[in-house]
Amino acid sequence: MPSFTICTFLSLTNGFKLYDQNLALTNGLPLIQNPDGSVIKTTEMLALNIVNSYTSNATNRGPGQAKAVVFFVLVAIISLVQLRATRKREVQQ
Repeated sequence: MPSFTICTFLSLTNGFKLYDQNLALTNGLPLIQNPDGSVIKTTEMLALNIVNSYTSNATNRGPGQAKAVVFFVLVAIISLVQLRATRKREVQQ
């Protein structure tokens, strides 16, 4: 069970932090153009969206930084919940 706990924790956190593969394979493309002119990148993951919003406007980096902080808190909470759930099932020797 300890190895299952560690593997699940690493898989979960790395799944959220998927950036390089998303950038190399699709870069968030293809796009869906809405009638109002807004664009939705259909394959853009959260980490790539944070980087794109942070680097798209060099004078206003606040939204990208706020997304990064919320993303960190989200991954930390989900990871702690997962660790607590799997550690209950471990047998102490």
